[in-house]
Amino acid sequence: LGHGTQMTLIAAGSVNPLGTGADAPAGSLVVAIRAFDDNGFTSNYTLMRGIEAAIQQGARVLSLSWGSETSSSLLESATRYAASRGLILVAAAGNAPTGTPVYPAAYEGVIGVGALTPKGDAWDQSNYGDFVAVSAPGLADLPVGYNGDPGIYAGTSIATAYTARRVAAILTQNPGADRTTI
Repeated sequence: LGHGTQMTLIAAGSVNPLGTGADAPAGSLVVAIRAFDDNGFTSNYTLMRGIEAAIQQGARVLSLSWGSETSSSLLESATRYAASRGLILVAAAGNAPTGTPVYPAAYEGVIGVGALTPKGDAWDQSNYGDFVAVSAPGLADLPVGYNGDPGIYAGTSIATAYTARRVAAILTQNPGADRTTI
């Protein structure tokens, strides 16, 4: 009942980000894979096991609403492996407008996602840079809080979960689409 639950609600189509309008795609089935503990900590090993679990479950899209400015050759290898298995990886660009690459969004083969306001302008806290491939609505009124009460939340995590939902909708209409097509 926190960040992961919030992102699942968006990916599944139970909550639409603010500003999406009537063209918001329907939700898709979501395979929840917990990769962070109650304090928000994880390890490369746990993340790699999560990616492998997504592949084993038959997922087509992997929504990664987290990031680090520290690159990891192990995590980069895992994302490359997942992409080679046909998984479309979508990752948050980060909530600090520094222009510094954030991983996994900055890895080759991963779609880095920035956040937009409900009016379609760049959200002032969204990271930017050549690793950001797309931007999507990044504010949502969520019925579950994260380090606070339910209400309006903002971030590239929201934009990432929504982008993953859009990618899933594209794959439903065109099962053969690859990351380049999407």
